[in-house]
Amino acid sequence: MPFAAALSTLPDTAQAITEVCDFALGQLGGVAPELAIVFFSPHHVGEETDLAALFAQRLGDACIIGCMGESIVGTGREIENAPAISLWLGNWGGKLRIDGFHLQLMRTPDGPSFLGWPDALFDVEPDSAALLVLGDPFSFPIGEQFLPRVNDDYPGMPLLGGMASGSSGPGENVLLFANELRSEGAVGVLLRGPRCWRQIVSQGCRPIGSPLIVTRSEENIVFELNGTTPLTLLQRLYPTLDANDQALLERGLHLGIAVKPMESTARATPNPEADVESEAAPFPQSESASESEADVTSPAAESPDLPDEGDSTSAKPLPYVIRNVYGFDRSSGAMVVTDRVEVGQVVQFHLRDQASASADLQTLLQADRASHPQAAAALLFTCNGRGSRMFTQTSHDAGKIAQAYGNIPLAGLFAAGELGPIGSTNFIHGFTASVLVFDA
Repeated sequence: MPFAAALSTLPDTAQAITEVCDFALGQLGGVAPELAIVFFSPHHVGEETDLAALFAQRLGDACIIGCMGESIVGTGREIENAPAISLWLGNWGGKLRIDGFHLQLMRTPDGPSFLGWPDALFDVEPDSAALLVLGDPFSFPIGEQFLPRVNDDYPGMPLLGGMASGSSGPGENVLLFANELRSEGAVGVLLRGPRCWRQIVSQGCRPIGSPLIVTRSEENIVFELNGTTPLTLLQRLYPTLDANDQALLERGLHLGIAVKPMESTARATPNPEADVESEAAPFPQSESASESEADVTSPAAESPDLPDEGDSTSAKPLPYVIRNVYGFDRSSGAMVVTDRVEVGQVVQFHLRDQASASADLQTLLQADRASHPQAAAALLFTCNGRGSRMFTQTSHDAGKIAQAYGNIPLAGLFAAGELGPIGSTNFIHGFTASVLVFDA
């Protein structure tokens, strides 16, 4: 078997490392791993045990990367807020070329620059390569600078991974690269060779209403959709929803932004409080009885049905990247989104709950399993807002993977931002499960 994984919940770091290494290396049957990926909870970060050195001693010449996560994933299990170390090993018999790297952002007179790119990246063929990246959200500008660079320079090359979690501020996250621990930047691997991997990105939302065209916007503020203010359209849509969807909408609204083929931007998330003349209050907002219905941010005010959307729809729907709706400006009816939105883009309102998130992941996994029965291992980067914060079922996402593929070797973490492509463009997501599946 070319893959192996092991999970330990022992609180002693040295003992936990021994346990996962013994089990995973035993699964490989004496074959040396080419790639090792480690995920560890904050409980195992401390000066008393050199976690990186212990793994390097046991894993030989393997390329080793890893990072800290507030909760850790193993085969069929998610260990939340408790000591855990998860180890994933792969060996492709030399068929894949594996280049590890540690990237850091450097400020130069010519602007920001990334140092540490693997040399092999400069002549890579995007169709036969993939990037796996684990980053520190406080020091590595993944959405603002890194993803646009990768999308523009290497169109079509998938990038998956996640941002470290479990810390409360800069300098507290821990990344692992080779035999060293790092607190800044990003670590990762470039995979080159036969494309024996696939990516599955489950954003867990479902659309409501109809697709709409952005007719006026500025940065992350949408003033008009199909020539009408977003708040007006939402007020018209609200009465058409059932009671369950109305309740979901009142708890939180999302916007799907259609992704065009080979879109060149990663859509960095700007300041959601920027540049509206009136207060952009989080949606929904409670109103006193004395305030007029015309001034409320809730969409529940009565209004006519939605207008005909005309050419907003296409014969083949585009994939959406899901972004949060931060709020609405009461006076203008404008909508503030946690992403840039451009005139001419197609968008659609979306809702998310545990049922839609579960169904979306299950559908995507089962479809992949039906078309690729040879799936042999996987890595899972799921949002730290999922798990028990979203689902009543324990180990939900890891369990869905086991349900689809069986107990294949699996490791991962609850991330503070999940990386993965929508269409052919790489994005950073929230409340998403991003899965990298490997074939035997």
